[in-house]
Amino acid sequence: TMGALIRIDIENVTIGGLDTFKDLNLFGTTTLNPYVLNTSLEAESLNVTMGLALQVMLGQGDTVSGGNLTERFLLNLYVDKPTIQLSTLLALRESYVRGMRMGQLVLPSCIATALHAVNFTEISVNFTLGALKLITKGGDIEGELDRTIDTVLEFFIDNYKS
Repeated sequence: TMGALIRIDIENVTIGGLDTFKDLNLFGTTTLNPYVLNTSLEAESLNVTMGLALQVMLGQGDTVSGGNLTERFLLNLYVDKPTIQLSTLLALRESYVRGMRMGQLVLPSCIATALHAVNFTEISVNFTLGALKLITKGGDIEGELDRTIDTVLEFFIDNYKS
């Protein structure tokens, strides 16, 4: 018998608060390591809303029988004081770059051919959780399961809020 499959699709994403950015530094270098590009971002608040679809596809021969179940919901995440630090090691083939003409240096496809390696050496994300809400938009999954998911989310929000 084949077990049940669970599939989560992200149908849309909306990001609010992009006008609250306080600091944005793109691809800065230091004298200690000129091969690492440092990017940082800081904002007052961000609100991310994702439209999600959860599908439970039952396998043949499972104890539970019936058709596939689909639930659509919105996941709303509100964060205060988000900061992101990203360090990227970028290695280019010198012979490729020296052979490029001036106009090619701004074309992503030309730069991509010169890439030897790209590594994220540091990724740091910090924020204070303001709110996390799950709003159902309807579907086949029973209301009891909806209430259970809401209870679990409330537990994490209430116990891990700073």
